[in-house]
Amino acid sequence: MNSMSQDQSTRLLLQIKDKNITHLRVSDTKRDALRVYGTLSYKLNVCPYCAQRQVVCNGHKTVYVRLPNVSERTVILILRKQRFRCKACGKTSIAQTPVVRRQHQISENTRHAIDKTLIEDRTMRSIADQYNVSTNSVSRRILALGKQTMPAYDGLPQTLCIDEFRSTSNQMSFITIDGQKHDIITILPGRQTNEIKQFFLNHW
Repeated sequence: MNSMSQDQSTRLLLQIKDKNITHLRVSDTKRDALRVYGTLSYKLNVCPYCAQRQVVCNGHKTVYVRLPNVSERTVILILRKQRFRCKACGKTSIAQTPVVRRQHQISENTRHAIDKTLIEDRTMRSIADQYNVSTNSVSRRILALGKQTMPAYDGLPQTLCIDEFRSTSNQMSFITIDGQKHDIITILPGRQTNEIKQFFLNHW
């Protein structure tokens, strides 16, 4: 298989749609994880800080991104990101990709996979183990989804499920969901009885 065919096959298998990521190569030298090497680069004409057209390439920065598992194998994308420097203001920037958010190590596809798993009757530990992330990462996704959810304040569902979980900084938080639809009703940062009682009194 030539290098171009290998690149396309790897891109299809890992669902890497960003054409700016090139030279994909899979290394299977260790049993614990598949390591995929790639380079992220594109032409940057205007400085994002001062808007001057004096941007030059300035080396690379290597980041490690967790991709969804393949055949129950952990997949790590070792990505060389192009670094840029502006001659006018002297500031530097790094190439970005929709594959992973800026300053994050978990890919968008992995985050979406975790989100779908959250509706299942499973522990955060089992979800974290499946996607090779920490339980804190899973709890942060629960909190983030809770903030995005608009609670149905017009009435409580017939079946209400409540639980507590360890969220950020080892803090215990409160979550309640619709037991039939599995929709998140709300997530509270604490689990104290007075806080929970006050929430329900204020909204129902």
